[in-house]
Amino acid sequence: ETKEFDRVVLTVNGKRKEWVHLGRDNFATDAYASVKTPDKHDDMAKNWIDTLWRTFPMEVLGKDEQPPGGPPKIAFRVDYTEKGKPVGWIEVARGEGESRTSSGEAVDNIYARTEHSVGWSRLHSGDMLVADAEKLVSAP
Repeated sequence: ETKEFDRVVLTVNGKRKEWVHLGRDNFATDAYASVKTPDKHDDMAKNWIDTLWRTFPMEVLGKDEQPPGGPPKIAFRVDYTEKGKPVGWIEVARGEGESRTSSGEAVDNIYARTEHSVGWSRLHSGDMLVADAEKLVSAP
C-alpha cells in the first residue's frame, strides 16, 4: 500500500532521483517532494508515481519465461523504502522486436516485474511511462 513507504527512488540509465512521501496517511493529502526541497510538492512526480501505481498487466509470463524477442532491456527501476529499509521495487523494461495481436495490431512491448512477481508481465501501456521517467530524472 502507498502508506507503507516514506521514500521513492527512480533510476533511469544510471541517473537517480529521490522523493519523500508526504501526507501518505490520507489519499487526499498524498504528495511527493524532492529530498532536496522537501517543503515543495512535485506535482509531476505525484502524477507519474500515481500512474505507475495504477498500471496493470495484459499478459503474465511464467517463471523463467521470456517475452518474444528475448529478455527485455530495463528502462527504469523504482525502489520504495521505509526508514531507510527496502520495502519493494518495480522494474519496467522495453521488449525487443515487435509484438502483434491476433488481428495484426502492433502492441506495446513494455514489461514489468516486482519483488512479488514470478516473471515478467506485459503492461497495458507504458511508452509514456518510460518517456516521463526519463524526463523526471533529468528535471532540476
